[in-house]
Amino acid sequence: MNILCLDYGTKRIGVAVAISPLAEPLGIIPNSKNPKLSDIVTDQALAHIEKLVTEYAIEKIVVGISEGEMAEKSRSFIERLKRKVNLPIDEVDETLSSVRAGEGMRHMKKAKREGNRDHLAAAIMLQEYLDMHE
Repeated sequence: MNILCLDYGTKRIGVAVAISPLAEPLGIIPNSKNPKLSDIVTDQALAHIEKLVTEYAIEKIVVGISEGEMAEKSRSFIERLKRKVNLPIDEVDETLSSVRAGEGMRHMKKAKREGNRDHLAAAIMLQEYLDMHE
């Protein structure tokens, strides 16, 4: 089963994909820099996700959920995403996935780490999801 994982963020959305039993980081999708609660995700970001769903023949999407206000924004993002793609969407706990991704990038310069952290966090979440559901 081809699965897309999204690490939702107000500035960037980290993306990973699993076409085999291994998760691969794909990159990031720019999102709004100053989103209001009603503008959780840009139309451009949703269009990019739709393109990835088609390109990789995605059958399921996994979205990381954190805590507090960010969890509310992530769930609003999921609701918008459900209106665009007709796929099952599972929520996973993303607690500490960004921290673990950052630990794996200590050797990189700080400027390079920021954008990379998001898609590596998505890959970590997706691999954990795959391991739990094998």
